[in-house]
Amino acid sequence: MEIEISKPEGPALWAVTGNIGAGKSVVARMLAEKRNAALVDADEEAHRVYAQNAALRRALAEEFGRVVLIGGEDSPDGTDVDREVLGRLVFGEENRSALARLDAIVRPVLLGRFLELFQNRGSRETVFEGALILEWGVEDWFDKIFFVSAPDETRAQRIVSRSGGALSLEEARKRVASQVPQEEKSARPGLVVVDNSGTPAELEKRLDAILAGFGDGPA
Repeated sequence: MEIEISKPEGPALWAVTGNIGAGKSVVARMLAEKRNAALVDADEEAHRVYAQNAALRRALAEEFGRVVLIGGEDSPDGTDVDREVLGRLVFGEENRSALARLDAIVRPVLLGRFLELFQNRGSRETVFEGALILEWGVEDWFDKIFFVSAPDETRAQRIVSRSGGALSLEEARKRVASQVPQEEKSARPGLVVVDNSGTPAELEKRLDAILAGFGDGPA
């Protein structure tokens, strides 16, 4: 399916991206609150798509095995995707080809979903949190793109913490290493780079300074 890349018409559409563990969700929530904007989380939408789209689940099972599906044998396509199992299969330096195969399967489906949401967002500004905006080549959809960064080891520790101990520090480091280095991504022109290496209070001060530099305060 060919995806339209040109910017959806309507009110301001801002994006928040960055590598795993950088703190995209915190930045996106802060921006949405400050702008009184709607918040769209790519990860939450992916959850919905996995649960609703049997054809997508079937394609993932054919590529990675039925182990990635939730649901009994009486549900041939499962009822959802086991994202923890899928993550273990595709993240890590040794799994780069698997991550690319996953992206090829899910990219057109998810981009279609996001574009539909953006085209029907009404008159309210929207903040979109998505990890793969730069990889998917949809930068032109957005008025501003915020790239959140933090040191690699800080990000790995955050991944362990939010997993509730389900992931080891070594597994988290593999997930950090599986992505294009953030230094390479953040060097792209036009991005608003947000340093999230400190506390939430420090982060909020940085965001306020960035918005003031735009001439933008709370909506």
